This record gives sequence, structure tokens and C-alpha cells, in this order.
Amino acid sequence: MDENKKIMPRNVLEEMVDLRVDELMAKSGICCCMHCRADVVTYALNHLPPKYTISRGGEIFTRFHINQVQFQADVTAAILTAIEKVGTRAHHDRVEKKD
Repeated sequence: MDENKKIMPRNVLEEMVDLRVDELMAKSGICCCMHCRADVVTYALNHLPPKYTISRGGEIFTRFHINQVQFQADVTAAILTAIEKVGTRAHHDRVEKKD
């Protein structure tokens, strides 16, 4: 391994949420603009335990864990809760003012 290569931790759960959010948002009927999508992803990730890894072995172990049925259900529940929260309080209509 190259000693100068920067090792960056990454949350494997981000990819899982990212893969599921579009389908669940479309089925829910809420606004699917990029701002609402980002709000849903952020809310869901903030309500799930992070699954950080830095190695390929750690990523394989973590992916095995997050692909368990109960964890998949927890991720889906967090996304659905996020959709409910964002759908009732969408911020995309607010104009951000630059000072």
C-alpha cells in the first residue's frame, strides 16, 4: 500500500440510503426536487447509526451487516420518517438571500 495515499473513512450507509431514497420518495408523492431529496437523505442518515469503514475488509463486513433484513427495515423506516417530516415542512420554496 502506498504510504502517501490518504485514508479516508466513509459511511457505507450513505450509499444504501442514496439507492433507496428515490424509489421511496416517488411512491410517497412528495416533492422530489434535489433540495427535498437532500433533506430526506440528511434526516435519515442523522437518525441511523453510522457505518464507517476505511478498509476493503471492513467494507465487506459492514455490507454484510447492513444487508440483514432487520437493518434494511430500519433504513426503510428512517427514510419513510424523513419523507413524512420533509413532506410537511419542505424548505425548497424559501429563497435563500445572499448578503
